[in-house]
Amino acid sequence: KYNIKQLVPPFLQPNLSDQEILTGVCFASAGADYDDLTSLSTQAIPVSEQPNMFKSYIARLKSIVGDKKAMEIVNNALVVISAGTNDFILNYYTIPTRRLQYHHVSSYQDFILKRLDNLIGELYSLGCRNIVIGGLPPIGCLPIQMTAKFRNIFRFWLEQENKDSVVYNQKLQKQIPQMQASLTGSKILYSDIYNPIYDMMQNPGKYGIDTTFLVSQVIL
Repeated sequence: KYNIKQLVPPFLQPNLSDQEILTGVCFASAGADYDDLTSLSTQAIPVSEQPNMFKSYIARLKSIVGDKKAMEIVNNALVVISAGTNDFILNYYTIPTRRLQYHHVSSYQDFILKRLDNLIGELYSLGCRNIVIGGLPPIGCLPIQMTAKFRNIFRFWLEQENKDSVVYNQKLQKQIPQMQASLTGSKILYSDIYNPIYDMMQNPGKYGIDTTFLVSQVIL
């Protein structure tokens, strides 16, 4: 119905076929997030560089179907953006590089959201009109965070980090209508990944999971 294929190949995949170009590709680089400093530590392609890859994609698309049809495809395409988690894990919580600059997590959240706003504006200028933006997961429940804080067999949820994720997501949801209003003809939606993941951990039986080893105690 929506012409969404099961697997979306990376744009940098060697020998990418014209058919894949016509039906959608992925520009993500594992470990990259909105803050370029994150990409330095993960050796990923920064999110700020990925629009340049998209420009190369558009050029190839035009060579296949012509300028008019290419822009029609871009205008009607669905762009999915999911980033931000590593920014907080690598630059704020675990390695406090940005915490030296932004003394309160709220200020760093605003910095990240500004970076996102710039990214959306750049994608819009390239022809993107339909965009879905994913929020943050419950970061305090991620195994890497619990393990980093509790170096033994007992791991606990980090409730403050979960609360920070909730606040960030609330800010993002408030910002999205403002972005859409400023970009004529755009449709920008929020994708909630926090609550489904949190509910899965709280109620594993609902999802066919019989046994879990996650300690449900929280640390404030």
